[in-house]
Amino acid sequence: MSNPMRARRIADEIKRQLALIIQSGFHDLPLPPFTSITQVRMTGDLGRAFCYVSVLGSAEAVTASVEILEEAKPFLRSRLAQMTRLRKFPALTFVADTSIAEGVRITKLIDEVSRADRAAEAHRQTVEFREENDT
Repeated sequence: MSNPMRARRIADEIKRQLALIIQSGFHDLPLPPFTSITQVRMTGDLGRAFCYVSVLGSAEAVTASVEILEEAKPFLRSRLAQMTRLRKFPALTFVADTSIAEGVRITKLIDEVSRADRAAEAHRQTVEFREENDT
């Protein structure tokens, strides 16, 4: 098991350098616009870096970005190894980051519950008003 601070520093550096490569339009691969690396997590032995990919758009765009990045993994790993000073560069694994979509889904659910709650409260007040006026 490695030092957690070292793992965090390596993950942050990989994320930063990977973002630079993606922004520069690397390797002639057609990434969807607004593709970003939201997070990088290292395994305890620093042998693998899980890179979470997010794209502003549809789920298909995220899937396409992950597939393109997976295809370009040898190039990316080589380029990142040149840009960083690690003796042994970790293997890369690209994963679709669903946290943004999940957050949107949860927000919609909260909005639905809130609307239903307001409607129920309005109905309750209407019933109470009618009962007060009927007596």
